[in-house]
Amino acid sequence: MGISHYGRQRGDNVRLRPLVKEALLAKCWLFDKVTGAWWLPWEFEERYFDKELCNHDIDELLENVIVRPFDSGVRAAEKQIINAGIEYSRMIIDLKNKLEDFKRKDIEFREGLKQRGFK
Repeated sequence: MGISHYGRQRGDNVRLRPLVKEALLAKCWLFDKVTGAWWLPWEFEERYFDKELCNHDIDELLENVIVRPFDSGVRAAEKQIINAGIEYSRMIIDLKNKLEDFKRKDIEFREGLKQRGFK
């Protein structure tokens, strides 16, 4: 299903102002749940207020951009770092296991060569 006629029409960027105002009053940032981008309220304004947006784009921003405090971004980043470290450790263990398997296979290969008369 495509974008409706209304969705394709040029939107009124003023509809984004309450979001920016809410962030400013709460002394918070704006976070885009889709892209993972963090915006200072005035950066968001600079990015979107002079841009020609259709109603669909404005609706998407209003649905996906939320007001978040700075510390929630820090906690999320710290969690990502921890998770990345865990994933990295798992990857290293897996690679070490593969290397050990490969070394054992080489020992079997060399023993097989000796058994077949190769020196």
